[in-house]
Amino acid sequence: MTLLTLNATRWLTGDLLWSSTAYYRESAKNTINGDVNEVSDPRHGVAPYEDGGPADPASSVNRTRTSQRGYGFSTQAAITSGDPPGRSNLVIVGGGYDHSASDFRQSYQLGGFNADRSTAPTGAETEIVNLDGGTSTASLFVTDTHSPGPHWHFTGSARYNVTRVRTVDGLSPPLPPPAAGLGTI
Repeated sequence: MTLLTLNATRWLTGDLLWSSTAYYRESAKNTINGDVNEVSDPRHGVAPYEDGGPADPASSVNRTRTSQRGYGFSTQAAITSGDPPGRSNLVIVGGGYDHSASDFRQSYQLGGFNADRSTAPTGAETEIVNLDGGTSTASLFVTDTHSPGPHWHFTGSARYNVTRVRTVDGLSPPLPPPAAGLGTI
């Protein structure tokens, strides 16, 4: 995993503070495991081992790959005032943008078992999940805290977000939906 951040803060005047943050994040994860064949893939006539006959593959080597990337920034200005003395007001105005993307792949490779019970794949690696997705969010916000004295504080705030979500199933040919009463793959 990689994460980079950059923070900046600066007093522009005695009562105006500007601050910003930008980031980039990336991660990748791969898994592999051997197991009894529990794959149900009607595209290729594959059924779980307990449902098949003695000639059906007993094992499955299962692989996954997940990668995620994200980046974004936010910036804001904080304006303070203390006139008249004993009273204060703090207004914060800002905005930001965040984007993330994820890819997930899953495959299986059928076979049998070795004498030591490790898997012995003999079939071709077959993709069973191929998903890509992403989100983007742009936002604006404002908050105002008015303090008429040392014991009273009144705050009002608002935020506006616009979010776009994208998901693409890249599996070809796609898997048919599971039969009623059966779980998912």
